[in-house]
Amino acid sequence: DDNIKQTLAGNLWLSAPYRSPVTNRPVVLVTAPMYDADEMIAIVGIPFDLGKFATHVIADTKIGETGYPFITTLDGLVFAHPIEEFILELDASTLDFGPAMLNAASGDHIYYTFEGVDKVMGVERNEKYGFLLSTSMEMSEIRAVGLSVAKILLLVGLAGLILSVGAGLLVLFRRLKPISAIVEMADRIALGDFSVDSLQVKTRDEMSVL
Repeated sequence: DDNIKQTLAGNLWLSAPYRSPVTNRPVVLVTAPMYDADEMIAIVGIPFDLGKFATHVIADTKIGETGYPFITTLDGLVFAHPIEEFILELDASTLDFGPAMLNAASGDHIYYTFEGVDKVMGVERNEKYGFLLSTSMEMSEIRAVGLSVAKILLLVGLAGLILSVGAGLLVLFRRLKPISAIVEMADRIALGDFSVDSLQVKTRDEMSVL
């Protein structure tokens, strides 16, 4: 498991998306090491819901009349898509255009057919966090508005999606910030220092409970 390996190496780590057994929504597991002096004694793990992001950013974003964004892991698993049935169920690597998409460089355009409809896709890679941002549009619309205009729409859609994802990651890591304070507090308690003050966490989720 990458979370265990990376956390044992001393890193704060985000897992690949998976389906929560409690909410049935896509989540990522965030793990961090806990130390007693220089010795790692435990791993803290907290799940974060990706479902709201998929709903508010992906499902509500339109590019032209037929275009839409979606996000997959670098292996092709769809975890954010306007069609809810595809989330954590559709493996893009098994589709005809899957290998071309997964091997595409940022800014590439891929022409393909999905469910009998000719389309073009724009791709943006994020190797650091392990996902692909993609935008898709039907060729019929491209023929109507012109290829140059359609490519601009796809690029603008990708740019907007990148900004949205960047904002989402910023919010996520701000919410993760208390983990360091929690680990530091636990270390002090483990050493017998019970004079620590309670942490002020303003969220109403697992982090505030912890």
